[in-house]
Amino acid sequence: WRRAQTRRSVAKLLEWDERMLRDIGLTRGDVCAVMALPAGQDPSYRLSELSSERRAAIRAEGRERAALTALIHEGLARETAPAGA
Repeated sequence: WRRAQTRRSVAKLLEWDERMLRDIGLTRGDVCAVMALPAGQDPSYRLSELSSERRAAIRAEGRERAALTALIHEGLARETAPAGA
């Protein structure tokens, strides 16, 4: 019974719009993909994994972007610094 209830709950995510799904780190494709899993598998577990992986990737991208921005600003500061400074 629990697996059937979980699948119904996950299926309700298909009623959400793209923005709402993105807010929880998912896409409509993620939900469709887990609904295609065999009936014996818990789709909510896989959705949780997908969401965590996507959020980790977004955080890593943000850190990389911040580091690159810092390097660019550092380079610009060196170029505009007065001679002999």
